[in-house]
Amino acid sequence: MSKRMYPLGDSVGVIIESKPESNSNGIIYTQKEHRFYRTATVVSIGPGTPNDRGVVTPVDFKEGDRIIFDAREIKGGFGEFSGVAIINRQCVVAVIGKDVDIS
Repeated sequence: MSKRMYPLGDSVGVIIESKPESNSNGIIYTQKEHRFYRTATVVSIGPGTPNDRGVVTPVDFKEGDRIIFDAREIKGGFGEFSGVAIINRQCVVAVIGKDVDIS
């Protein structure tokens, strides 16, 4: 039997990418930079949130997309069990194109 996690509302399940110690230009990141914005891969998405008229507004990205998000707003996660963290849609800052290397 396969188990699957389904986020509710506009929540998003992500696998957070490991923190690089430096970028390709040799700039070394400190703990301060790691606290704010992180990159992750979207693994599951909630259906969206209904507006005042009851129409559900879907999330702007899809499973498999890489995103940049505000790491200060992580709701919680399943940590080492599945490696999946739950974030709110409002925490997502940008979707990263497949051909873009931000390291």
